[in-house]
Amino acid sequence: MNATTVTTSGTVMKKPVIKVRRSQDNTSQPACRDGSQKRDFNHVDDVTDAFLRAGASDAADGQVLNLGDTHPISLIDLVTLLLDVAGGGSYKLVPFPPERKRIDIGDFYADISLVQKTLGWAPRKEWRRPFRANWEWWQAVFEPDAGVRL
Repeated sequence: MNATTVTTSGTVMKKPVIKVRRSQDNTSQPACRDGSQKRDFNHVDDVTDAFLRAGASDAADGQVLNLGDTHPISLIDLVTLLLDVAGGGSYKLVPFPPERKRIDIGDFYADISLVQKTLGWAPRKEWRRPFRANWEWWQAVFEPDAGVRL
């Protein structure tokens, strides 16, 4: 089973939180290209559900089942969401480095039609909501004057 990016309601997603934290500290975050590249995410509860269904189903044996979301989000919209959660910050668009252009994947989100057909699975939990809970946890644990720096 292939899962792209997983969010949780109780665990900090380190990279996005670090980017938000730095943004809140008035450090602009670069976003390569124009930010239109799309990705999809799943809540960890949905991923767990899919794995349990696959384990309990003979129909899943030997199959490659992709998990994802039917509504991918652009990276620029993801950055905007993270900045909103953090209560501010900024970003700047930067050109993709020429030496890395050959590895640029562009859009990457899953076709989940086979897992829907085989297991009756579809994402049910809103993955955006945990960002706020994660941010509030991060703020409570790592106060700016506690000397914790990223």
